[in-house]
Amino acid sequence: MIGRRTALEIRAPNGSGLLVAAGARLGLHEVQVLTSRGVRQVFLQDELFPEFAENHTLPVTVHLQAQTALRRLTAALQAPGDALPMQEMQELMRAVRRLVDEILAADDRVGDFAPWQGSPPDRVEHVVDVAAISVQVGHFMGLPRDQLQRLCVGALLMDLGLTHVSEEALRRPGPLDAPAVAAILGHPREGWQMVHRSLPSVLPTSASVVLQHHERVDGSGYPEGRQGSDIYIFARIVAAADVFAAIRSDRPHRRRFRPVEILRQLREEAGTGLDDRVCGILLEHVAIVQSGAIVRLSDGSLAKVVAHSIGAPLQPLCVVVGGAVDQPVRRRQVSLRGTNIFVDEVLQAWPHAVVGAVRGDPGPI
Repeated sequence: MIGRRTALEIRAPNGSGLLVAAGARLGLHEVQVLTSRGVRQVFLQDELFPEFAENHTLPVTVHLQAQTALRRLTAALQAPGDALPMQEMQELMRAVRRLVDEILAADDRVGDFAPWQGSPPDRVEHVVDVAAISVQVGHFMGLPRDQLQRLCVGALLMDLGLTHVSEEALRRPGPLDAPAVAAILGHPREGWQMVHRSLPSVLPTSASVVLQHHERVDGSGYPEGRQGSDIYIFARIVAAADVFAAIRSDRPHRRRFRPVEILRQLREEAGTGLDDRVCGILLEHVAIVQSGAIVRLSDGSLAKVVAHSIGAPLQPLCVVVGGAVDQPVRRRQVSLRGTNIFVDEVLQAWPHAVVGAVRGDPGPI
């Protein structure tokens, strides 16, 4: 359908490409095939304006490798017997090193870690998003590579304690039942115990994330009610990344937050529930609105995001294609920084009237 994100176009450095249906889930075999072809980037191509393809900073193969490794480790931990999942942990560590290396190699001032899949993320997809965001924040806090790897390990393992709660229970709309609520409140300690029992190679700094990622600097978190610097810095980073990733994604009981709501939520929680410095760095160096997004601006204009603005997360560089009320379509590149205009809403597709106007059909937007 014209103007909609109909597929993932995956391109290799030699120019060859692969078209994947929107929302498709790739397995290990598909990832291996893509890797063997040298694929390193993913683009969501806009049929209306193909020259402004959406480029995700983190290559899809890196994200999927981490997902696959985490799913295998989780399955091994749930298997009967006392054998330690050494091979699965080694696989996870390879994924961690690659994820950290990719982020450091890109050194993007604003990391774009928007979920590339077409459906709301499941638990593992969410965790990998949180890990990538955490590494980006840690990088701009000045953490060296080895600490970024330990931070990433902790983020990937943070929800191990939820393995006995079904995905169906977590995705069910409406209030959770009592066992699910108890499991959620107890999962940091349960996950921490799983790490100590079955993953002896995980360092205490990484394990602290598993135990403390739901603690809050004002003492309102769980399971121990820790405050301030009594919460390890890795856990404070992951806590903010977890909230950020959660509120910008659809959930069974609610739609994703609008961009201004995301900004407001992080600013309100900074210094109360979440670490103030961490939130500041996250909002400066992680994109709220992904590159390539179709958006409605606060003045009613429709636009496509081209590039991010450091320190102005809702005022990116855009290509504005027209206004909302009887304005002709005139494509122009505009930096919103320094203006009183901001991204108000992210759209799933160009409105049909815009598509018609751009293609020469009469009628207002």
